[in-house]
Amino acid sequence: MNAYTDQHLDHALREQRTSSGRLIAPLRVMAVAVFWVMCLAFGWNLALFSLYLGVAGVTWLLARNSRRAAGLAGFAIAFFDMPVMCVLQRASFSTSTSPGAVAGFTIAIFAVLVAVSLLSLDHRQTSATVLSGTVLGMLLQADAGISLGGMLSTPLVLGLTGVAGGALQQRLVHLTRRLLTDAVHTQRLEQAVHHNERMATMGLLTASVAHEVGNPLTYLLGNIELIKVKHEKDTLDRKELLELLESASVGAHRIARIVRDMKALARKDDSGPVSEVDLKDVVEGSLQIARGEIRRRAQLEVEYNDTPGVVASESRLAQVFLNLLVNAAQAIPEGQQGQLVRVVTGTGKNGEAYVAVTDTGSGISPEDRTRLFTPFFTTKPQGQGTGLGLSICAQLVHNYGGRIEVDSELGKGSTFRVLFPARGLHRSASSPRGNWREGRCHAPVSKVG
Repeated sequence: MNAYTDQHLDHALREQRTSSGRLIAPLRVMAVAVFWVMCLAFGWNLALFSLYLGVAGVTWLLARNSRRAAGLAGFAIAFFDMPVMCVLQRASFSTSTSPGAVAGFTIAIFAVLVAVSLLSLDHRQTSATVLSGTVLGMLLQADAGISLGGMLSTPLVLGLTGVAGGALQQRLVHLTRRLLTDAVHTQRLEQAVHHNERMATMGLLTASVAHEVGNPLTYLLGNIELIKVKHEKDTLDRKELLELLESASVGAHRIARIVRDMKALARKDDSGPVSEVDLKDVVEGSLQIARGEIRRRAQLEVEYNDTPGVVASESRLAQVFLNLLVNAAQAIPEGQQGQLVRVVTGTGKNGEAYVAVTDTGSGISPEDRTRLFTPFFTTKPQGQGTGLGLSICAQLVHNYGGRIEVDSELGKGSTFRVLFPARGLHRSASSPRGNWREGRCHAPVSKVG
């Protein structure tokens, strides 16, 4: 974790130094502009200050367009601003009644410049500014006739300013490191919780998934055995062989689809690759896993309508839909006739893509609906739910800009509707599978039922 944190902290500091450099540059321009106006008003060395203002403006433009130039803004203070300021103040000695006061004022300006250099978040730039200001300030004080004792105040003032500011810099870096470490730790804990919740859901569905795999596996093996027997008896013609192989291929592809969907859900990486996904494909993958659990309790209906593409992680959306499908099934007691779980995809009035999961189960009371997405709240019997499923679903959906809406009535059932903003191409619901009811294909419909 330390290496991970250090890497991200270094990256964050580089980004912040660039931003700070781009802040220092306009501050320099504004300060020089103020002195330029004073020169214009009091007849000071206008030509030199005009040149100074022009150079400051050029460095500002460089900082805006170059990350490297922005990162070196503190050095510009040390090796350009301070020398120019020293020359200008030295030139005013001949017209000033108190050169010592001019030198003192210059030291105060140097202290301000040291403070500005602290914005660079780079101790090298700050140290260079302190050193430059100390040397130039003491030279200026010597020309003004300041005693050695008085000159020692310059390194003291500038040094203390630099040390105090540097200590503050290090404190900020330390606090940033702690915050980043805590954020990484929290993120990993969240990933572990999400992963454990997926594993708990998959463990609950193990028997149903085994049944779903067992059916195609049975006729896959049966077809292979039949091919073997007929080949040995030399009674297998080409047409029958192709039909048996096609049937076996369908079974093998169904098993492969279930295994693929299980592997996607079992991924420990909680983020998953983010891309534009087709909600119909994601729902179909979740149904491959949950279908056995649903059929033990209710009839399953699926209606696919056209939806916009959604930018999200396919495996994380599969986790959301699987959780909603399992909850819908478990809301219906076993052994009741005429119960239904219905899944619909489509496009809402505002162009949002949605997936609605409806059950005719026991429903949810108004009091419980207000707490549905609260972590560790569950309406399931003790030992049958962690209370994390819906809260994780809401968080995952929110991460992709979506939301979950719930309609429910006690004794009549519930509808969970997951909505996502449209961010991609419009996805057609047309598919060789069409819409189906308990495996029997029907023509695709164009209106949500």
